Amino acid sequence: MKPVFVGIIGCGNISDAYFTGAANSEFVRIKACADLRPEAARAKAAQHGVAAMTVDALLADLDIEIVINLTVPHAHVPVSLQILEAGKHVYLEKPLGTEFASARAMLARAEASGLRVGCAPDTFFGAAHQACRAALDAGRIGRAIGGAVAVLSRGMESWHPNPEFFFQAWRRPDSRHGPVLRDAVGQPAWAGGTRVCLRHHRFSPAHHLQ
Repeated sequence: MKPVFVGIIGCGNISDAYFTGAANSEFVRIKACADLRPEAARAKAAQHGVAAMTVDALLADLDIEIVINLTVPHAHVPVSLQILEAGKHVYLEKPLGTEFASARAMLARAEASGLRVGCAPDTFFGAAHQACRAALDAGRIGRAIGGAVAVLSRGMESWHPNPEFFFQAWRRPDSRHGPVLRDAVGQPAWAGGTRVCLRHHRFSPAHHLQ
């Protein structure tokens, strides 16, 4: 089996995990990377032994079948649409998008084109999460009407070199269902009420900011 050629758009903090993982795989081979900052793409290309390209050149490369989208969240849907328009499959980091409607539209565009979209985190496919899901689907605890989660961490500022986009949120006066999160260009991300579970495209209670 010949390996599938892959491109990466977005050469930030998380990209090393993908470069390293692909290097240990028999099935994929990263051919090139691109970034809005050419110097970032050149640095990662030199570090991992791949080609540095512009975004347009990477999307036009006929060898590349899958593009990994590692841009900031507010660019996930626009960049993924560019990738789909170029006739390539998309795999991107969480979240799928910052607006439910635009994420759904992106998935519809992929389906219409016969292309696939995948999204991290793969944690949802882990044994613990799948066991919980199986228990819920089997009705072992009855009908679930809500849920809560606690994440214990020092915060993303302890590991991410540019964590500002994680904190771009504020309340809108007319929001009846909790806060409205906004992305870096001021577009609504989601209002409290429902949110999409990226892996299974199902709904779950939204977390509310305090």
